[in-house]
Amino acid sequence: MPEGEHPGGGRTDRARSWRALLVALALDNLGSGAFLPLTVLYLTRVAGLSLAVAGTVLGAATALGLLVPVVVSAVIDRVGPRRLVLLSQLVQGLAMLAYLTAGVLGTRGAAPGLVVATAGGAALLGAAGTQVFYSSLFTLVGATAPAGARDRPFAQVEAVRSGAFGLGALLAAGAVATGAGAGLVAAVVGNAASFVVAATVLTRVGVDPVPVARPGPERPVPPWRHRPFLLLLLVILLTGLATDVFLLGFAVFAVEGLRVAAWLPGVAVALLTAVSAAGTLAVVRLTRTWARTVTVGVGTVLLLGWAVSLVLAPVLPPGLRPAWLLAGAVVLAVAGLFVGTRVLTMAEATAPAAARGRYLATVQYAFNAAQVLAPALVALLAVRPWLPWAAVALAALVALLLLPWLHRILPTAAVRPPDDVGRNP
Repeated sequence: MPEGEHPGGGRTDRARSWRALLVALALDNLGSGAFLPLTVLYLTRVAGLSLAVAGTVLGAATALGLLVPVVVSAVIDRVGPRRLVLLSQLVQGLAMLAYLTAGVLGTRGAAPGLVVATAGGAALLGAAGTQVFYSSLFTLVGATAPAGARDRPFAQVEAVRSGAFGLGALLAAGAVATGAGAGLVAAVVGNAASFVVAATVLTRVGVDPVPVARPGPERPVPPWRHRPFLLLLLVILLTGLATDVFLLGFAVFAVEGLRVAAWLPGVAVALLTAVSAAGTLAVVRLTRTWARTVTVGVGTVLLLGWAVSLVLAPVLPPGLRPAWLLAGAVVLAVAGLFVGTRVLTMAEATAPAAARGRYLATVQYAFNAAQVLAPALVALLAVRPWLPWAAVALAALVALLLLPWLHRILPTAAVRPPDDVGRNP
């Protein structure tokens, strides 16, 4: 099937392509959920690396992977998003094979330098593939989804991905519970298989043709010169910090800082995943007639309230802290339902049609920036346990103040969804 064509071009074929994309994303995230939480354990228990070396290898690979979105943004509107998502599946599948090789080398007592080099290659392939995937995924969703506003399709994608990743994480917990390296190896093999099967399904996905930008006065403005779009990226960065800081720092804050039970952070993450999977479509239906900036504003207020609740947590009586923290995790999850889908839809609707891939690939840098800043904020736990959450609250407050300005300068189509967005097929 050529890139840029829906097979047959009919409505039925378009719906079939959309279902195939959702299946492929479910498979991808099922495998990733089973392996990503175990990556460090695999490198230490199976490949035999020290914790310090494993962390350094993964950190360096992640940093190098940040260079990928700029490459994707330069080519995606020429080669098409489906080819790039397929490429990401191939690269990540190769990463799993490299991880397996590192495990075999470590088990057989190969030279430590060879094991580290192989593990580093695996981590680099994985990081690069992941960046290609996220830099091209949302363009593929926009080009494949049923006709109409993209709020509901983006919500469907988020629900499928969250549910599949959560199920994969449960499988990962079972692999750890076995206490044997075989469970960790099985997670790598399963993830490799998920990429292969997902790629096979993706070959059945057709996409809309992308208009070609031609030289002249009507050539689309590059995203880095599009001021409303840059302001939207800043809002995405500021609101995205909350989840990244939570995932990195909450366990240390809760267990070591507040002395709650060690099981609580895992339950909090499970709640986050469950609410995201179950509530995304419901919130899209609830807010289908709201301005998207208003919806994001509600979510940002919830983010602000959640962050303030963690600032206050250390002064609460110890007996109240577990319930307080779990309730806060639910608030964070609900906030994400209001923010996540709508900011992506605003980005998709703001981008010029002939440069949509480049614009949506650039969005990945807002998420990457949040991921880079999050460890620095988590490090503030060593100064005062409430400081990271105060910083997140400040970021949410700034985003909240920027939203009225964003409402005025974004295109109307980006700010106001059609009334029937919640009823798209």
